[in-house]
Amino acid sequence: MAKFDLGDSLANILGSVSPSDTEEQITYIDIANLDGAAENFYSMDGIDELAANIELVGLQQPLRVRENPDMPGRYLIVSGHRRRAALWSLYEEAPEKWARVPCIIERGGGSPELQELRLIMANADTRRMSSADLAKQAERVEMLLYQLKEQGVINVTGRMRDRVAEACQVSATKLAELKVIREKLAAPWRGMWEANKIAHSVAYALAQNDPVIQQEIYRLHRNPDGAYEYSVKDRAEKIKKAAAKTCDKCEDGKCAFAMRTLEIEYLSTSYHSCSSYACCEKCYNFESCRSVCPLLKEKQAERTKDKKEAAKAQREAEKQRDNAQIEAMKGVWRRFGERRRAAGLTVQDCVKAIDGTVYTWKNYAEDEERETGGGKWTPSQSAPWGWSKIEDIERIVKTADALHCSTDYLLGRAEEPAPWKGAWISVDDRYPEEGEYCLVCTASHVVLPAVYFRAAFMDFTEKSVGNVRIPRVEHWMPLPKAPGKFKYMGQETLDNLTNRG
Repeated sequence: MAKFDLGDSLANILGSVSPSDTEEQITYIDIANLDGAAENFYSMDGIDELAANIELVGLQQPLRVRENPDMPGRYLIVSGHRRRAALWSLYEEAPEKWARVPCIIERGGGSPELQELRLIMANADTRRMSSADLAKQAERVEMLLYQLKEQGVINVTGRMRDRVAEACQVSATKLAELKVIREKLAAPWRGMWEANKIAHSVAYALAQNDPVIQQEIYRLHRNPDGAYEYSVKDRAEKIKKAAAKTCDKCEDGKCAFAMRTLEIEYLSTSYHSCSSYACCEKCYNFESCRSVCPLLKEKQAERTKDKKEAAKAQREAEKQRDNAQIEAMKGVWRRFGERRRAAGLTVQDCVKAIDGTVYTWKNYAEDEERETGGGKWTPSQSAPWGWSKIEDIERIVKTADALHCSTDYLLGRAEEPAPWKGAWISVDDRYPEEGEYCLVCTASHVVLPAVYFRAAFMDFTEKSVGNVRIPRVEHWMPLPKAPGKFKYMGQETLDNLTNRG
């Protein structure tokens, strides 16, 4: 027998060992005389679908068979085990139609190893193989190639893994992954992989973990046959972190509740994310969780109580704030109403003066009621007469306070930034501007005219400006600018001292 280098294509080697005497011809053989080869290991799934297709369009590809050396008149299937099974199901329903099967009878001898190798390659070319089928094929091809090498039929050069990958028409990397799966994938994942219920990537991700972790990953999947590679890796990582989770409250220092948190996360019917590597006490949902660690139940009750009290205090503060806001609103409405009535105008007149029109849909009687503090009030109550919000008015007031000027000045109703307000200001709140004239209240309960100069309140008589300091001032009140050409006493002296004359 000739010796072949495995660098040659496997098809050429097989063809050289078992040449066909004549061109291949189709022969019809009784289906009852067709037997499956014992060496066939490929899955037999999808038979019903294949039978329906054959019944619809007919058998598109004949079976390849060889004579059974132990049973004359019978034939072993080389390629077409699934087709034969599909035809048999049709034969049972209509024997007269499907009794004869078109076949190609392969001639020639060769060792049993060569014949099995030819069977494997024939089936590999006629089906889309699952990852499990490919793994079985690779394992069997490797064994057959070693046997053929020992028989002297072939000469293997290079790494056997690369030659098997060549023969199976897959990459060496994929072949290495299949080896890991075949050797390390644990039950019950192995059965699912062999039944083609999980993808190759999922099986490989699983096989890279300890069998115990694989079992836990399966337990933490509500739908294992719907597993994805990322979900497998995610669970594996969290299981490892859970196993390493420590707890000073547990006897052996290892958290006894870690795996329970994973069950809550992955098996709970309602979404709830637990941390498998952090203590329940650090969870954002600690106070309300019904599955908290039993060792922390008392702590949870305390925290829940504190949280409820804090929430109650917050609600009370919000209520007080809303009440204060409503009272401020009532004050605004009251002042608007007082001035409206003093001006002898109706609410409609005021709205028209502001917006240039009167709203026909608006109930102006409600506005009049609010001007006297009646009606219903909410924290979001609008301002009088078409103003959108009370906050609009408050923002103007706050802006004026921040800039130490009057609202009249901001709105262009006065030329002086801080005209006389007739209100006392505490020195604890702020001091006057440099050179500002004012009235002051001292600790001696005396009201005196003064000028703020050189960071002090000074007597502003002409001879004492800049020399006589008024001590212990507690409150002050700005004085308006003198009208026309009028001046305060000491103003010229002050101007000279500051070079403002």
